[in-house]
Amino acid sequence: MSNMSLTSREYGFPKSGTSARAMDPFTHGTRWLMNAWRKHQESRANAIAIAQLRALDDRILKDIGLHRGEIASAVLNPPDERRIRFHNANASHE
Repeated sequence: MSNMSLTSREYGFPKSGTSARAMDPFTHGTRWLMNAWRKHQESRANAIAIAQLRALDDRILKDIGLHRGEIASAVLNPPDERRIRFHNANASHE
């Protein structure tokens, strides 16, 4: 018989020092499902916000500082990443 020893890794057990919970497929699956549900909820909330803003007329959108083409950008992008169009009526266009 050969002097071959099988490590815990070959049997599918976690390495020493690794918690069994970290390797638990149920915990991993639950975490994945919770993240997927959270992303779905965020997506639905964004879609509702976009639909509500699109239902407003141009005058109201102008009052809140949006143009119709900026609605999706305003909802989906954080304010610091969003390109905002500034219009200066007094600027001379040379």
